[in-house]
Amino acid sequence: MALLLVCTLIYLFAFKTLTIVSDNAFSVVLPRFSMATKGIRIRVETLENDAFDSTEAFVSRLEKIKGKWVLLSPLSSAFADSNRINVSELLPKSIVIAMYNEKASSLFDCTLVSDEKSGWIKAAEALSSEFEKTSSNVALIYERDTVPYVQDIEDCFSESRLSVFNDDGASKLFFSETLKKADELSIVVAMCPYDSRLNDFFKTPGTLCWVVDYRFANTVAPKQLYGKVVPAFARSLKAVLNTEKGSSTVATLEYDYEKL
Repeated sequence: MALLLVCTLIYLFAFKTLTIVSDNAFSVVLPRFSMATKGIRIRVETLENDAFDSTEAFVSRLEKIKGKWVLLSPLSSAFADSNRINVSELLPKSIVIAMYNEKASSLFDCTLVSDEKSGWIKAAEALSSEFEKTSSNVALIYERDTVPYVQDIEDCFSESRLSVFNDDGASKLFFSETLKKADELSIVVAMCPYDSRLNDFFKTPGTLCWVVDYRFANTVAPKQLYGKVVPAFARSLKAVLNTEKGSSTVATLEYDYEKL
C-alpha cells in the first residue's frame, strides 16, 4: 500500500502534464496512448456544448485549465481565434498549443496547422492498392470548392479506377443519382473529404461504404464506415513540446488513414 502511494505521488508530481482540452466531436480521436514513460502524463478536460455559447462561458471554463502544456481541440482553437481570446495570456503558466487550419497566431504559443491532405493521400494510396486487382472502382465524393487537393487524390489511382462526383449543391437528386451511378459502376467504397450535405446520402438506402473525416465518423452507420482520416497528434506533438512561452511558433499536424 505504501509503495503504491509513493508511486502515485511520483506520477503526479514528477511528471509534466499535457492537458487536452477536448469537446464532444474531438473526443472520438482522443489519443489512445500513454506518454507517462517519457515523463509526460495525459489529462483530458472536455468542454460541453454550452462552453461555446459565449466568450464569457468559454473563458470561465478555460481559465481553470492547468498543465505544463495545454492542447486545444480544433473547435476550441477556432472559437478562441474567432473571438480573439488570448489563451496564452489566459493561461500564463502553460504552453498553449492550438490545432487549427491557419497560420501562427499570437493568441497561442504554438499552432499545429492541419495537413489533412496528407491523410487523404494515404487513404487514396491504400485504397488504390487494395482495389487495384479487383473489379470494383472507388468513388471520390466532395462538395465543390472545399477540397483543394482533389487532383492529388486522383493521381493516386490508375486510369478509370476512380470515379469522381462533385456536389455543386444545385441538385436535390445528387445523392440518389450518385448512389445509383455507384451501383452501376460496382463501386463499394467512397471517399468523402467533405460535403456539408453528407447526411443526405443516408436517407437513401444503399450499401456503399465510406471513408470520411473523423469529425463525420459518427454520421455513418458503423457497418458502412470503411475508414477515417484522423489527426496523428501523438506523433505531431513531439515536434512542439520544446516550444517556449510566447514564441507563437508553427508546426504541422499530420494526418493518418485508419481502416476499420
